[in-house]
Amino acid sequence: MPNESETHDGGHVEHAEEQPEAHEGNLLAHPHPTVLNAYPVALEALAGRWDAPEEQQAGFAERFQLAGQRYLHGHLSPTPLAVLQWAPVNTVATWVMMLTLALVIRLGTRRMQAVPGRLQGIVEWAYQSLNGFTINMVGGKHAAQFTPLLGTFFLYILFLNLGGLVPGFISATAALNTTVALALCCFIAVQYFGFRSQGLGYLKHFVGEPWWLFPINVPIHVLGELARPLSLSIRLFGNIFGEDTVIAALIAMGVVALGTSGWFIPVPMQFPMLLFGIFGSFVQALVFTMLAASYISSVVQEHGH
Repeated sequence: MPNESETHDGGHVEHAEEQPEAHEGNLLAHPHPTVLNAYPVALEALAGRWDAPEEQQAGFAERFQLAGQRYLHGHLSPTPLAVLQWAPVNTVATWVMMLTLALVIRLGTRRMQAVPGRLQGIVEWAYQSLNGFTINMVGGKHAAQFTPLLGTFFLYILFLNLGGLVPGFISATAALNTTVALALCCFIAVQYFGFRSQGLGYLKHFVGEPWWLFPINVPIHVLGELARPLSLSIRLFGNIFGEDTVIAALIAMGVVALGTSGWFIPVPMQFPMLLFGIFGSFVQALVFTMLAASYISSVVQEHGH
């Protein structure tokens, strides 16, 4: 195949003509970034097409600023776009948050001391709070079993939600495929613990009472079970996407207010919404975890293991 980066007479024209084709099916707009997504911009700065001599001689900072302009106009080079096809923005964001969360917990529990340090104290406080939450929702008998699961749901979703408030990063939960994956994990866990605690007797709740109405009850209960992951995923996605969109709109208003152009944000008009975003991120993580806990509680309560 010919090298697309070769330049000759009209080379820049070819570049412009190839651009729409290169953007078919790209994932740049999903999820919605609040400020500027540093991941695709960094890909463009490192592996983008720099045909002009002054672009080739520019340092990384200059290239990053120019790549930011390209990103805002949806004009990234084929190589960064190819990377985004197999490592999309929200997938990378979820892995970054997983590694960050794992690192924080590892550092907080690496050298446990009788008199905890600051980080160990925060980790212990978080565990005790989540364990108390599990006791209230599921019962003390099952707390040791379900605190790790419910605690992971809460902390992971909270970190994902807060990611969009960091300049240059995104909320991975502003992408529907992320929230659907989380909801499916919850759905599978509920079914697993239902069968584990009740055996095949778990299927009785689909039959309902009275049993002779099972032709009506079974479809209703099946639809009810399937509606749970649907409501979990859409609720989380809608709230976080909405918050990020409002923040992005306020940032744009701040740029226009000073008559500036580009991606630098000089007026923090979004600051009040950022504070609300912190509160909303916590609430949405708590709501998801509470619903997951209530679903689990309904299938294990008063049943032995």
